[in-house]
Amino acid sequence: YISTLANGGYRVQPHFLKEVLASNSIEKGTKQVDYSFKTNYLNRIEVSQDNIDHVREGLHRVVKGERGTAKIIAQTGIDAAAKTGTAQVSVYGDDGIALRDGSGQPVRSLNSNLVGWAPYDNPEMAWAVFLPYMEQETVNSKIGHDLVKAYFNVKDIPWQTKPN
Repeated sequence: YISTLANGGYRVQPHFLKEVLASNSIEKGTKQVDYSFKTNYLNRIEVSQDNIDHVREGLHRVVKGERGTAKIIAQTGIDAAAKTGTAQVSVYGDDGIALRDGSGQPVRSLNSNLVGWAPYDNPEMAWAVFLPYMEQETVNSKIGHDLVKAYFNVKDIPWQTKPN
């Protein structure tokens, strides 16, 4: 669904391969493409463009907004959109029974999630990160940051915040 939002409501066939380079082109310092994946659009969802644009802007603010929960992704210098999510879950033992702490309360953990795409205006990549049984909420955004950084092969830029 995140790639459908990234593509303005068009469902695109998922794929991992962008292009295949000729092996000798790397040795020569040139980039000769032997094969390039052509985007395959499956269909368009039946939602108004205004609604799609509204949701897209909200996801953009998660990365670029003053109170965004995935602002670390902006440190890559790549304009992106994302949505973080955290759900508290019970922890179960091997016997399938919920674990309890010393006071009899259920033991809780976090499922930490992140979906997103980059660049915002001309998407090249989309991602989904699902981390069950985490102790920290921010690991998901750090992984998103590293995914964008690795894909675009960029160095971090300092995150600039507005002075108080």
